[in-house]
Amino acid sequence: MSATYNTVLGEDDPLSIPPQGTPSGRSTLIPGVAAGIGSAHESFGVLPWASLFEPAIYFAEHGFEVNPARAAQIDSRGHVLMRYPEGREIFQKDDGTLYLEGDWLTQPAMATTLKNTAAQGTDYFYRGEWTEALVETVQGIGDHLTMEDMDRY
Repeated sequence: MSATYNTVLGEDDPLSIPPQGTPSGRSTLIPGVAAGIGSAHESFGVLPWASLFEPAIYFAEHGFEVNPARAAQIDSRGHVLMRYPEGREIFQKDDGTLYLEGDWLTQPAMATTLKNTAAQGTDYFYRGEWTEALVETVQGIGDHLTMEDMDRY
C-alpha cells in the first residue's frame, strides 16, 4: 500500500518548476495520507473510524508543549510557515514571534479538519469543502491542482 503523493495531472512541464526553496505553488503534490489511513482501516481496522482521530483532535484543541525537536522544525521552516496568513495563524504567537520550546501550541483549525474527516471519511479530505479551499489556495499561488486531481486519488 502506498499513501504518499501523486503528481497533478495538469503539470505538463515539471522541469520548469522553480527549484526547491523558491516560493511556488507548482511544487504542490496530491497528499495520500488520508487515502492510506482510509484504506488501511477498511482492510484491517477494528476500531470505529472516528475513534482513530480522537487523540489528534484532543491535542489540536487542547494543545501541547512545544518540545525541542518541534521548536527546531518550526524555526528551520519559519520562512516558509510565515509566508501566508494561514501559516502565521498557526505558528505565530500574538507578539509576532514563532513558537519556541516550552510554548503551548493549539491548532483549532486542524481540530475542525480532523473532526470533519472523522465524521465524513476520506470524502471530506478529497472531495469536500476542505478540498475546495486547498485547491483555491494553491491555484492562487500558481499551482495546477484541481478538484479532479484530488478526487482521483
